[in-house]
Amino acid sequence: MSPGSVARWHRKRAFWWQSRAAACSLVLLAAAGPATALSTPVRVDDQGTVVARPVTPMQWRQPVPGRQTDATLQGAVEVRVRLNTAPWLGKPVRLYLALAPLPGRRVQASWAGAGLLLPGTLVSGQRALVFTGVMRTPVLTDTLALQLLADGRTWDGTSPLAFHFEAEAA
Repeated sequence: MSPGSVARWHRKRAFWWQSRAAACSLVLLAAAGPATALSTPVRVDDQGTVVARPVTPMQWRQPVPGRQTDATLQGAVEVRVRLNTAPWLGKPVRLYLALAPLPGRRVQASWAGAGLLLPGTLVSGQRALVFTGVMRTPVLTDTLALQLLADGRTWDGTSPLAFHFEAEAA
């Protein structure tokens, strides 16, 4: 083999390895792509969830409203949660409870679950983690004892609260 042919052989071999490395990089990027896409929040089908009292009466935390120190309203409601978790069956997932923002108002919600869902607190416009782990059931059920707090100075008597659940790949 002449020195020129040896050099050509090495250049071809180097090109072959470079193209193989580029192909492997593309395969790795393609494999990483879906995981990144799955970590964006997805709304969970919660059509089976039932609120015990759709209209929750709010009461003053202290019996005399209008005081300077505490104008907090409070209420309590039971929520029977039923989530369609079939899309995440056998996969690691994080579930969140989210409360839509209320323009000009701040509502705080605290809860404790009776089953798989974690206890927590959030305010309107936020979300909080309620489950993390591998989803072992196509339908997740639990009962939440929900406590609501609101500022009575900005409360207008009735305000719809829009809760929903979101999922992200863990």
